Amino acid sequence: MPEYSPSSLIAALLSGGKARLSPAFAFGLLLLAIVPPGLATAQEKKAPVDRIRAEDRDYWFFKPLTDPRVPAVKDAGGWARNEIDQFILGKLEPKGIAPAPAADARTLIRRAYFDLTGLPPSHEEIQAFSKAYAANPDGAVADLIDDLLESPQYGERWGRIWLDLVRYGESNGYKADEYRPHMWRYRDWVIRSLNADMPYDQFVRWQLAGDEIAPDNPEALTATGYLRLWPYESNQRNAPSQWNIILEDITDITGSVLMGVSIGCAKCHDHKFDPIPRDDYFRMQAFFTGVYPHDTMATTPAERAAYDAQQAKWETATAEIRAEMDRMLEKPRQSAAAGQVKQFSPELQALYHKPEAERTPLDLQIRMLIQRQVDISEAKADSKLKDETKKRYTELQEKLKSFDNLKPKPVNEIYAIRDIRPDIPPARILDEPERQFRPGFLTILDPGDASLPKPAERPKDSSGARTTFANWVTRADNPLSTRVIANRLWHYHFGIGIVESANDFGKQGYLPTHPELLDWLARRLPAEGWSLKAMHRLIMNSSTWRQASVTEPGAAAEENDPDNHLLWRQRVRRLEAEQLRDATLASSRELDPKMGGEGVTGEDTKRRAIYQRLMKNPRTLFLNTFDGPDGFNSCSRRDVTTIAPQALMMLNNGFLTQRARQIASLAAAEKDDAGAIDKAFALTLGRQPTGEEESQARDFLAIIREEIAKPATPPAAAPKPEPKVKTTAFKGFPETSFTGGQAVNIQPDSLYEKIEIRDLPRPEGDTFTVEAVLNLDSLYPDASVRTIASRWNNSGDLSVDSYGWSLGITSEKSKYQPANLIVQITGQDTAGNPRYEVVASDLRIPKQTPYYVAAVVEVGAGKDGGTVTFHARNLADPKATTQTVVVPHSFTGPVSLPERRLFLGGRDAPHHLFDGAIARFRLSNRALETKELLIGEQPATDALVDANFTQPALTEKLVRAEPEAGAKVASKPADPRLNSLLDLSLALLNSNEFLYID
Repeated sequence: MPEYSPSSLIAALLSGGKARLSPAFAFGLLLLAIVPPGLATAQEKKAPVDRIRAEDRDYWFFKPLTDPRVPAVKDAGGWARNEIDQFILGKLEPKGIAPAPAADARTLIRRAYFDLTGLPPSHEEIQAFSKAYAANPDGAVADLIDDLLESPQYGERWGRIWLDLVRYGESNGYKADEYRPHMWRYRDWVIRSLNADMPYDQFVRWQLAGDEIAPDNPEALTATGYLRLWPYESNQRNAPSQWNIILEDITDITGSVLMGVSIGCAKCHDHKFDPIPRDDYFRMQAFFTGVYPHDTMATTPAERAAYDAQQAKWETATAEIRAEMDRMLEKPRQSAAAGQVKQFSPELQALYHKPEAERTPLDLQIRMLIQRQVDISEAKADSKLKDETKKRYTELQEKLKSFDNLKPKPVNEIYAIRDIRPDIPPARILDEPERQFRPGFLTILDPGDASLPKPAERPKDSSGARTTFANWVTRADNPLSTRVIANRLWHYHFGIGIVESANDFGKQGYLPTHPELLDWLARRLPAEGWSLKAMHRLIMNSSTWRQASVTEPGAAAEENDPDNHLLWRQRVRRLEAEQLRDATLASSRELDPKMGGEGVTGEDTKRRAIYQRLMKNPRTLFLNTFDGPDGFNSCSRRDVTTIAPQALMMLNNGFLTQRARQIASLAAAEKDDAGAIDKAFALTLGRQPTGEEESQARDFLAIIREEIAKPATPPAAAPKPEPKVKTTAFKGFPETSFTGGQAVNIQPDSLYEKIEIRDLPRPEGDTFTVEAVLNLDSLYPDASVRTIASRWNNSGDLSVDSYGWSLGITSEKSKYQPANLIVQITGQDTAGNPRYEVVASDLRIPKQTPYYVAAVVEVGAGKDGGTVTFHARNLADPKATTQTVVVPHSFTGPVSLPERRLFLGGRDAPHHLFDGAIARFRLSNRALETKELLIGEQPATDALVDANFTQPALTEKLVRAEPEAGAKVASKPADPRLNSLLDLSLALLNSNEFLYID
């Protein structure tokens, strides 16, 4: 190729010269001209301090905190209440902009409640505050702020903010996204600490190094859960790469959250915009290279000693039982472990088997990732036991349970961190292992290596590296971290920070609108003892915070600051997803105030949203729809989108409809429409309607009632269809100890296409047992299912309204293979979201053979889903034994709707019908033990339904369903007044006044 100098090449490309180059080739040459090969390498050979330009050193964020004087302002109207107001006026007055007047009492209390608790005030609280505000505005606001700061809901609101920042989640992420059952204890620690007004420096130091700073304090250990929020892929075979990803995740998040720098941009090369050499990335990472996951107990030394003593008693009493069980599992475990280790590369296999004395700290960390996968395989070793060995192992398990009374009481298990060894590994570049880095801070602030504590000054098993970093990042004169937290406090009271890009104060972020105020606040926080609550008081007692958000701007504001950067008025903010959900529950007076505990699943829970289980994949419905955080990246500011699914959910979502129904019920208790309208407004908006609103509401109610009262036009009467298949309704069936000599003859398009079962004494719930004795005549030629029994309509809609279950047998073209006994479920999964799942047994049910089948459906307790235990036995073979298989599923919450109709031989919809004889059907509202089944030694007698077709007739609770039967969920007759108030309540919940904070 011809030679081009960089200048001639650029000139040719920019001027449209005659150089005949393809666009792609020209672009590649342009890059080479701008960044010649070897430049980055040559640059990195220089010392980091020599790679920072003079103009970069002058960038405001990396310079020391200033000590700004509070500006002298004219303030002719006496608007300023504190120094914050003087800083704001100092920017407004030179531009001739006047601040907005104070908001009214209702606006202020609503703003304060959402700012500090994330919840709306009640109508009664608004009235009381309005009265106090009229008498003494400053005193009323100050008292209100003090009360809210002492409210336990303060920690829930600001805990949610912190959890956003640290990308909190209760699962591993990636495709499998396994649940982390103890991660919630970190969430509760955050809430407790904020409610107690833990000094911010201690709050940060404990999260970074609580195990080193206060190793005997269970609260400090729990705080290190911050360092356990990394994503984890449980089947990743490249363990070194995964460990590198974990260290990068910790480094990147810490840089963004605590230091306000996009330090991750420097992991591959010197930062392109900020004065952060590549070395700095790894110097900072070196503070964390010693981390090692520590699954432990949140106990004091005395509590742990008592626990261990009681555990020793249990171990002594059960030693022989456990030894026998271990001997039975020894070979299966060895086989499982060997098979799992072979999945890794030869180099990693050699590392895994390396003698312990030869293992480096890094070896131990990588081996730990391999061992996790080995442990998962070994835990399944008992599934490999067969026949008599399996039977004996089951007997030992039952025997072991008899000693449960000797076990110590459960204690709080936590995900914590410790150092792998005092000699932590250096930070390394994965593809340049010869380059190693010791702990150090940003070169622009401190170019030398960090000085780590001497052995006598740190716990014996720790390096003290994380404590060193924690002490540095929480220094009162640290210009990065102090500005960052001051800006965050400001952001959540005004919707935007003084620096709008709250996680990036570098050159790619926004410049501060009020740099002097930011430094003043950054100095004020340490001076207030690092008290976040003191800063809230300072900000919220200012006239700046109290301004109205809706006001005429004036000519000067329109010309000089139309976007309100200088804060001449407050900002209107939409409620966040959690605030919106909690506010609807507060309005309907249904909010469960219980605090703490394991995350609850399901959209229908009435706990606060912060206590919903937060899986990384997928997120809850409200978070998905209203711009919630993704759980993988630090979220410093929620997006605010306006999209159609938000409106559709607010109008049609079952959860919101139920809240509106409850509000309507409370309103309907009033004696007349005027009182009901007042009540609906008071509950949702915290005020009474205006005269015009009341008139509009009355007209609205009248229109709705008129629509409800209109008689429905009945469809033209159709002739009752005759069965297409002429069969007898009943047929003979082999007698057994649990069946008579008759069976109902269920066939598509026949007299008894399916049977509806009515008047159950109670619903079967979400843990139940369904049993049937049957003879299958045929399979569908396609992928349809021969349904034995169901409470489901198979609508395909994944929503609460579609929950249900079905027991059936697959057909010829099923992807689960033909004649497979299955349970189909639509219900609430471990993430709390609607889900459809086929639970297949791989037990084959042959045609023209009398068979017993059963499914014991058990939902999970909120951790890993539940199970379906299938049973099947060939009744034509006297020597046949019962086949049993346990299959896991992902459901933890509701899997049925009691109002959905229960069918035998089909679903609450056309198609997927049974074909054959059913001689016995039983439904129990609990998980039956094997001995309690129909074929068991002691059959249960408390079934909800027990249909034994000994006679050729149906009982009054078993009703023939028409061939076209299949209907929606039955609903109660319409109450015109209640339903019109429901629509009014739903309209109020959809109003901007409800959805926004002004």
